[in-house]
Amino acid sequence: MSYILAIDFLEGASAADVAKWLILLSACIGLWLRFESFRREFLGLSEKREVGPQPFEIKKAAEFVAREHHDMIARQHDFRIGQVEGRVGQLETKLEKAVIRLAEKGEERADAIRHHVTEETRKVHARIDDLIAVVSQVKGAQDSAAHSQHRTIL
Repeated sequence: MSYILAIDFLEGASAADVAKWLILLSACIGLWLRFESFRREFLGLSEKREVGPQPFEIKKAAEFVAREHHDMIARQHDFRIGQVEGRVGQLETKLEKAVIRLAEKGEERADAIRHHVTEETRKVHARIDDLIAVVSQVKGAQDSAAHSQHRTIL
């Protein structure tokens, strides 16, 4: 029902009237929020805000390290990192050689299989050729026998 009244009001109102009402409404909301804020502070209902510990805090060192000691530790770390990087380089080289060696062995194996298959294929073809020759001889014998029978019949 109030929605219909609002539509009726808006139909007859000019843009200036609607703007005045919107300004009045926003002012009322602002006053209400200010009143609530004051009431909470006065009655002690306001939220307590505490700043907790920060994720990273800088604290003074319990014991100081001399610059020479720090430099010595840094050199040790650099030396160890160099050793690890050298070992990684050696392992990468070994891995590359192993991959190449495996690829060569794979190629050798493939060549051997290819050769074996080729030889077996040649043997099969030779047997087929022998079979064709035998079939041709039998067929020739049958043809000549059939010719000789036709001559005798005629």
